[in-house]
Amino acid sequence: MEIKRVWIIIGTLLLFAACQTETEEAAPVPAPPTLAPPMPATQPVAQPQPSVVFASAEPQHGGTTQKIGNYMVELATGTEGKMDVYVQKHEGAIPSFEDVQLEMAVQPKDPNAEPRDVIFYPKDGKLQGTVAGLEKGAYDVNVKVFEIANESMAEHTFTNVALDPVQTELKPKHKGEVKVIDKTKMEVVRKDKDVKIWLRDLEGNKLPPDQATIDAFVVNLKDGTKETVKTEVKGDHLEAKINGDIDEETIKILSTDLKVAGQDYTKLRLPRLIDRAVPRKRSRILPTSSAAIPSTTGKPTGAISTIGLKTAVPANVAQDRVHRKPSKRGQTSDAKKAEDKTGGRRHSKKGGKTGKAKKAQ
Repeated sequence: MEIKRVWIIIGTLLLFAACQTETEEAAPVPAPPTLAPPMPATQPVAQPQPSVVFASAEPQHGGTTQKIGNYMVELATGTEGKMDVYVQKHEGAIPSFEDVQLEMAVQPKDPNAEPRDVIFYPKDGKLQGTVAGLEKGAYDVNVKVFEIANESMAEHTFTNVALDPVQTELKPKHKGEVKVIDKTKMEVVRKDKDVKIWLRDLEGNKLPPDQATIDAFVVNLKDGTKETVKTEVKGDHLEAKINGDIDEETIKILSTDLKVAGQDYTKLRLPRLIDRAVPRKRSRILPTSSAAIPSTTGKPTGAISTIGLKTAVPANVAQDRVHRKPSKRGQTSDAKKAEDKTGGRRHSKKGGKTGKAKKAQ
């Protein structure tokens, strides 16, 4: 009986083990997790640049508006020679006048006369200048906009602008260039690298350095760099000396501050710093045309508006002046040789004999 009981127990254990094995084989095996396919690499999408939208192209100050380069410029004139220039970027933002600078020139009625520079200074969110020494009337006004960041320039010529210039004598007393800043006349004399400055009121009275002065000015050098030149008082005027190499045709005062009777005129720009002793081509504002202005730095100039170029006397005109027929008063070398062969005898227009011919008779 004991042996039988043992075999029953062993059989029971083997049967339980067999059932347990079948259960484990029948259990479903979980499938491996499905991985999502890798996402393809995405390329950055270029976002469209917003177009330059100006607050308004209509004049806001009773003047004339024109898009010049990346800016909207409104030119407004008033009495006593005052000229206001309002400059705005897109959405009406006013640019810093350290980043944007203007040059302006008025063409006199005489088409062969040099353009008159208008010197501007920032005032109440605008640029203000004074036109002087011209008769009241309509003039062509050339405006250049310099964007300092990308070293570009765009310009436009406003035509038939009604001006009421302030009447004052602009004849230089020291053979220099006379500019008007509000109620002050500045005469700048340059001889090579030496610069002298006289300051006067509109009546021509000298303003001593304790009433009107310029501490320093910035000029452009031939290699494209800038130099800050300090002035010193010499009697009734100011003197300064430029150290770097300059280009005779492009030298100008890029920025200077004028102090007159406690009032400051900042960031003045003088487009021309002429040495009268050096021959220079005359320039004038020609009728407007659409053309690009090449950058002097080799960089693109950006958008260019209607252009008013300044050019010298055409080459063919200069050639006409050179290649003239000899006047009757003078003789060429061939004429002299012919006279020598005839013994110096010449006949007058009436057929009579003159000179040695009369003596021979």
